[in-house]
Amino acid sequence: MSAGESAREIARKRREKAERLTRVADAWERGAAGEEATARALALLPPEWTVLHDVRWPGRRRANIDHVVIGPGGVFVIDSKHWSGTVAVAGDVLRQNGRSREKEVASIADAALAVTGVIGQVPAVPVLCFVREEPVAGWARDVMVCSTANLNDMLTSRPAVLHAATIDRLLPVLTRGLFPAATAAPPPVQGVPVRDPWGPRPARPRPRLGPRRRGPRVTRFALAVSALVLAVAMVPTVIHALTNAASQRVQNLVAPAKPVGTTQTVAAGDGHPELAMTVASVVDTHVVGKGTKPPAGHRLVAVTMRLENRGDQRWVWDGNTRLALVDSAGVTYAPSADYPAVQGGRVVSGSPTVRAHHTLSGALVFEVPSDVRIASVRLDVGPGLARTVRWVV
Repeated sequence: MSAGESAREIARKRREKAERLTRVADAWERGAAGEEATARALALLPPEWTVLHDVRWPGRRRANIDHVVIGPGGVFVIDSKHWSGTVAVAGDVLRQNGRSREKEVASIADAALAVTGVIGQVPAVPVLCFVREEPVAGWARDVMVCSTANLNDMLTSRPAVLHAATIDRLLPVLTRGLFPAATAAPPPVQGVPVRDPWGPRPARPRPRLGPRRRGPRVTRFALAVSALVLAVAMVPTVIHALTNAASQRVQNLVAPAKPVGTTQTVAAGDGHPELAMTVASVVDTHVVGKGTKPPAGHRLVAVTMRLENRGDQRWVWDGNTRLALVDSAGVTYAPSADYPAVQGGRVVSGSPTVRAHHTLSGALVFEVPSDVRIASVRLDVGPGLARTVRWVV
């Protein structure tokens, strides 16, 4: 054996392990991003819908369910997928890049059965939701397949099967039976300690086998290898905890929808002060004078608003802050800069600066298809994971 050969072999093996861990971490981060994107889409559901994020899979020790939704259309168990390539359903079969993905279909169907066992008589509908801008629609047998672009439309277009009273009755059942995945253990019932059926099993006392024999001295190399093995084993646990934290963060940063005319506050965050915004009206409008007219089949909608900078420093409305219109199908529309003068007030353009304790008032103009119905207005304030407020039209 040549000089340094054994050390080089150890380095090669550790580098291979590091590469495998990096791929695992990338996959978990991609999954977390998928859950966050789906959570943002679900935040735009009407007020009569309720969403639970990142709950434990009933009956399983180390599995979670991304989202459970209950509303007039029923109970839906949603698994977020951030897949690359082409996703399509043909002949009741889900395929990615032409390959059958039966395992994922069966998994979400099992999750829906587990949730059905919690709520009783109402069958939960399994849903696979893919993160992508284009709609995906279909059924892989009993599993609904959609994307973040049309998830809300597919949920809200389902026939109403649950009355408000039924939803009120089922909600406590869901919240009691579906524990947050980040919870260490279910709460005790009537003061009686309950062991978490999905958590680690209690340690058993080890029998004494007489005096322990002393073995050979453990070398530093053996200790280093043991530490590396332990670190590798802990990686999935650490990443899972980070994913749970990210999911909970999304849930906290998306505020419930309020009616138009309500003032909503966005707490101060990295890069922006505390902001208070009121969407006063959402109305159709038209160009004043000889300005550019919208193309055939489109109309203009003006959102009049008042935004107050409650911080102690000036703030710039830049690309990290986005106001959007959302139609009944869940499609979003950004403001247009092509219409600087419309009926209904001054149009806010560019990247306006708002001084500390001052307000910005005006309108933003949106060009939308003539036949769409506007459902809500959404304000995202970044940078990073945006804080979101929305108004129901």
